[in-house]
Amino acid sequence: MDFRKSSYVRIAVATLIYFLLKLKLVKKGWLPGIKYSFNVRKGTTDTSTFRQVFKEDQYRFDLENISTIIDAGANIGLASIVFGNKFPEAQISAIEPDKRNFELMQQNVTPYGVKTFLAGVWNKTSNLEVRDYGHGEWAYRVEEVDQPSENSISAISIKDVMDQSGFDHIDLLKVDIEGSEREVFAEGYESWLPKTRYIIIELHDRMREGASTSVFKAISHYNFSFQNRREILLFTNQDFS
Repeated sequence: MDFRKSSYVRIAVATLIYFLLKLKLVKKGWLPGIKYSFNVRKGTTDTSTFRQVFKEDQYRFDLENISTIIDAGANIGLASIVFGNKFPEAQISAIEPDKRNFELMQQNVTPYGVKTFLAGVWNKTSNLEVRDYGHGEWAYRVEEVDQPSENSISAISIKDVMDQSGFDHIDLLKVDIEGSEREVFAEGYESWLPKTRYIIIELHDRMREGASTSVFKAISHYNFSFQNRREILLFTNQDFS
């Protein structure tokens, strides 16, 4: 079934599955227009992630000419699943810092040929630790640490992801990184931001003060237009060719 044509049916089925997930009656999702089934964890914020991505259809924007995608803050891979079905010819790279989320994300996105990175998105090479502030599996944050340890992970920049993925540009960059957008857009963005066609982002000033200021300051150096759907912002590079 065509992804666009199946939208209303998919949302209706997603509504049903969402309530079944809330009742902990199922742990696997299948939706019209989604090629492969996928797993969620009972009794976790995976249910809320499912609601946002599928029931509320939060990534439903009209985007064109999408061949390269970076999913920064992939969680369990539901956004990458949407992109993999909407843009089946696109190359997708997904980054997630939490090991448990990452393992489930790998299971969910492997059928789409997604390249995965166990790392935290940052603005430089560094060491990070994942911190749980009690908001569930969809809200883990990363903090920079001086030395690597058994609990630390590597930081990776957007430019590093581009290079390791073989991308010379980014058609779609999705960013949901729980406040780390403050660092990602603070410096080093000159190497990738003007090469990006679309940015879909959720800002988290409530988690890291100054996050939105950092993003809008970096964006202001280029010719991006702007629209939003609820808390999701879409920036479109008007100079992209």
